[in-house]
Amino acid sequence: MTDADAIENPTPDNTPQVSQLRVVIEAPDWEAAVRFYRDTLGLEQLQGYRNKKGAQLVLDVGRATIELVHPDLDDDGALSDPPAPKLRLVFQSEDARSTIATLEAAGAERVDIPEPTADHAISARMLAPDKMPISVFQPLSGPDFAEPPRHDV
Repeated sequence: MTDADAIENPTPDNTPQVSQLRVVIEAPDWEAAVRFYRDTLGLEQLQGYRNKKGAQLVLDVGRATIELVHPDLDDDGALSDPPAPKLRLVFQSEDARSTIATLEAAGAERVDIPEPTADHAISARMLAPDKMPISVFQPLSGPDFAEPPRHDV
């Protein structure tokens, strides 16, 4: 087996043992970013430090996943404006509408309205105060989103 085969088709004996995903956001407006991500979203601070040149916080989001999206997927929206790296943060919430309202009150800009998606969730895109594209979603059924969305949401 070649190295390329191992990357495309990992087997149990060569599967990487990754234990954490960390997304790093450079935040020029430090205080606003701390208020938004830690205080408004309620992310638990795991560690952090400050020195004369700057600061760093590590915030716990509970569970992280990577969602790979083909660029031709029809999802009716740009990830950011102006186009930048195709990256956005997606947060699951038990009450998407309430979370969206809270984030707006903290300075986030709503890009679209919360609406049911093809995967049976309600979702809305926003721009954080630092212009990081974010989405907030709420599953409308169990973990596999097997039931159709309700139209009264």
